[in-house]
Amino acid sequence: MKKYLSFSELNLWYRDRKRYVDYYINGIEDTTFNRPLVLGKLIHKIFEEPRYPWLKELKEMGEWKMVPIIHKLLKKVKREGLAEQTIFAEFEDFKIMAIMDRYDKKNRFYREYKTYTPEAGEEWSRWTQWKVDHHKQLSFTALVLKLNSYTYFKEIVLDAIDLAKGNIKSYKTTRGPADLVEITEWIRKGVNEIKVAGLWDKRLSREERGRLYNLKLPL
Repeated sequence: MKKYLSFSELNLWYRDRKRYVDYYINGIEDTTFNRPLVLGKLIHKIFEEPRYPWLKELKEMGEWKMVPIIHKLLKKVKREGLAEQTIFAEFEDFKIMAIMDRYDKKNRFYREYKTYTPEAGEEWSRWTQWKVDHHKQLSFTALVLKLNSYTYFKEIVLDAIDLAKGNIKSYKTTRGPADLVEITEWIRKGVNEIKVAGLWDKRLSREERGRLYNLKLPL
């Protein structure tokens, strides 16, 4: 059984309950090739570790046209603090977890990278200040920090990264008490729905999903 709740899990519950059950309850991996998602994950790896062998991976993907774009992004990206920082916090009778793309603990600074391509849809290519100010993932992460360390972020920055042109647009935002009240209710509502559906105790941990997926691979 999974012992914590992440933003991505709860967000999937709200967006697509069939996919939620497939993934978190039945351990069924989505093996459909999704170019924007694959490129987005690769960019995160490169930003986390500049020595990551991304040229080899792009070659295997047949994505040579991305080479100059990634070089361009590497000149623009900011990497203050530490990469991929995970924090947990107690929330009522379970834990909530957040992973920050970059986190400077001393200065209480949090940076989130969001990639998009034209094929990913118009929704993701239209980041605005309003969207950033109301983005639930940032509020969720701020709540985890508050419950974990009894403090707030001094500043949050979301970088909207255009993988078609190699541009980065940065949006500054913050989160305060009212935002945390709102996200708390969002969490409670979703968790209650999962429990009413009889699924809460059936949620698979990451390790359990991995074992199930490996068993289902063809020999």
